[in-house]
Amino acid sequence: SKFVSLVYIGKAMTYDMEMAGPCNFTANDIVVHNSGKTWLLLQMAVNQHRLGKSVLVISLEMPTRIIEDRLDAIVCKLDYDKFRRGQTSVQEDADLYAAVKKLKSVKNAFNLISFENYDGKAKTPLGSVESIRACVQRYRPDILFVDGIYLGMSMEWEKATKFANDFHAMLVGCHIPCVATTQMQQEADPAK
Repeated sequence: SKFVSLVYIGKAMTYDMEMAGPCNFTANDIVVHNSGKTWLLLQMAVNQHRLGKSVLVISLEMPTRIIEDRLDAIVCKLDYDKFRRGQTSVQEDADLYAAVKKLKSVKNAFNLISFENYDGKAKTPLGSVESIRACVQRYRPDILFVDGIYLGMSMEWEKATKFANDFHAMLVGCHIPCVATTQMQQEADPAK
């Protein structure tokens, strides 16, 4: 089935689901928000890297070490919760070491930027269009992944629209595809 139309029907109360284990679920073949968006983004980045693409991941949400741990678990197909709690077996640890070593030997680049290792050559905070452009120009990836892009933009409608337009223009100008994650923030109750 294809979308035929999208109709605004107003604001309504929505609910998040929470499940034990990996918190993801599919609704009508769509991976639903608040269900491991960073994990999904990193899985796509690893898959592109395995296909021979040079990848740049920019995380505006998480520190480098947590992203690296998640990447290691993805590469080795480990249960991330088990990995995070240090409950992997000796064999899983050996497999992890071998897989990470193999991944690092691949000629195409897999670069990760977070607020911890951003060098600031753009002279703007990480998350601004200028800082992301500087990272793209420096690393020259085949594909860009940005986790938590909403943290780089204002929540004011006009500023958010300008950011989106500037970001799109940057991607077109750099001739680069991009996958970005965002999340909705709850608005104040209009009745108050």
